[in-house]
Amino acid sequence: MDTKSTIKTNNKTKSFTDGTKLKTLNSNQTINVMGSSSSSHNNKMGTVEGSGNKKHPSKARVSPAPRRPVLGLHVPVRAEGEATCEITGCAVLSPDRAVVVDNWNQSVKVVSTNPSSPGVLLHRKLDGRPFDVTIVPGDKMAVTIPEKNKIIFTSTQTVIDNRKELEAEHPLQKSLGKGSKCYGIHYEGGFLFVAVQAEKPKVLMMAFEGEEVREFSHEAMEDPRYLTVIGSEIFVSNSERIVHFSYKTQAKRTEETEEKETLTIALISEKNPKGIVAFQNKLMICSEGKGDIHINTFAFLSLSLFRRVVLQQDRPLGICYCPDRGVIYVSKARVSGNSANFLTACRI
Repeated sequence: MDTKSTIKTNNKTKSFTDGTKLKTLNSNQTINVMGSSSSSHNNKMGTVEGSGNKKHPSKARVSPAPRRPVLGLHVPVRAEGEATCEITGCAVLSPDRAVVVDNWNQSVKVVSTNPSSPGVLLHRKLDGRPFDVTIVPGDKMAVTIPEKNKIIFTSTQTVIDNRKELEAEHPLQKSLGKGSKCYGIHYEGGFLFVAVQAEKPKVLMMAFEGEEVREFSHEAMEDPRYLTVIGSEIFVSNSERIVHFSYKTQAKRTEETEEKETLTIALISEKNPKGIVAFQNKLMICSEGKGDIHINTFAFLSLSLFRRVVLQQDRPLGICYCPDRGVIYVSKARVSGNSANFLTACRI
């Protein structure tokens, strides 16, 4: 089967291919991931190899005992008068505060994660069901609302003192395209990264200030949800896998030379992954299929994976990490009942 992946820069699309190999986590199938150093003048097609390749059998290692939740750090996230929560996304504001988005109750909330006084500080209703949130420069946050295909921005201070309207449309809103839905969002290095479900699923890399827009896509990205970024590594999840894009800009474009980039793509097998977050240059994954939160350590040129389980939790959903405290905060799906009204805290 022929496959194709693309990166779009300033409305020009480039294709990249090659045969660098990385195994899947849960099978002996070897995947031919896409990648090459290329300009627009030198593109070729690559393939995906089927199962049965015995040269590099999967040897994913799993750590044994998971960590337990930190005592006293179950953070209440349900505001007064609300129904059972569905916290699909969260982001750390400071060592003792976080922002959560509640898909079911259509709200965004600032919560205290201080062990001595955890709970909801203030919340604001939205005009749609939010999915994810990220902190951006200027004490602001960006929230995605898939059903309305828009990203809204507000000052984190605005939510706290409750003075101004929450919604303010960003100039790059139009880059999402008509008829699509935006889900996972992440800010890194002056760029917003957004997972977009459309006729052609994609990740948009949008300059926070400016007009530069890049587009990453792969046929295995159908129905993308969460994403995170570690340097030049982009990870986006759907119900069956995590697609890993690794890109590098080798030279800046000038009037005489074409910008050259390296794009490598790996498909990482996961059973129904949910929230994902960067942890010390590794990837931390909420796995609904396995009922745990685990850390994946791997490299493109390595043929082995190491999965370290840090917390056993049924139906994990959103996740964020506070490096100052060394603590992750994990939400649970609404079907979990009352436990969905709390963030579970775990020291890593």
